[in-house]
Amino acid sequence: VMAEDLALFSSLFEGSFPDEWKRDPEFSRYLSELTSFTINRLTREPALIKEEQECVLNSTQKLAFNNYKTFIQTAECSKDVFREFIAVERHVDQLVEKI
Repeated sequence: VMAEDLALFSSLFEGSFPDEWKRDPEFSRYLSELTSFTINRLTREPALIKEEQECVLNSTQKLAFNNYKTFIQTAECSKDVFREFIAVERHVDQLVEKI
């Protein structure tokens, strides 16, 4: 059924879906779900998606705020690791030159 739904939507919206979406099982599942909706439910879908998007954004902002210290520590650690890799690379280059 999902392949049929994808074929139907692809023919209706030719060229609208990137290939990576077509390979995504969640996309196929969502298309199948859309085809099962009543007209009333389908007309409410954009508002429901907007509401879900706002909830996700709000949750992400709360997560970032509540974990700000951890985020900063992780960024500093990443920067230190990057510096260490640069130093190791420089030492390897010097060793190769001596050999």
